[in-house]
Amino acid sequence: MACKQAHFDGYEESAALIKREFNHELRIIPKNELRGEIGSDIYFGGMVDETSAGLNPRVTSPASRMPRNAPALACTIARASHPSS
Repeated sequence: MACKQAHFDGYEESAALIKREFNHELRIIPKNELRGEIGSDIYFGGMVDETSAGLNPRVTSPASRMPRNAPALACTIARASHPSS
């Protein structure tokens, strides 16, 4: 999610770079489509990676009550599949 317009402005370039270098597709969600995707239009836009997932514990309860200098835990979940499937 882009918290600033300047962040969203770089999404297309970032997605193109990831596609070119890693052959990995990302989907850009403009602000006017965000409500249908996440139920909110508070952000300036978003980028969706359909094959990966992540969790930022600082924004999920009860971790959202952690001190800002507490260690963070990043979790990634990806479905394994054969490239031809």
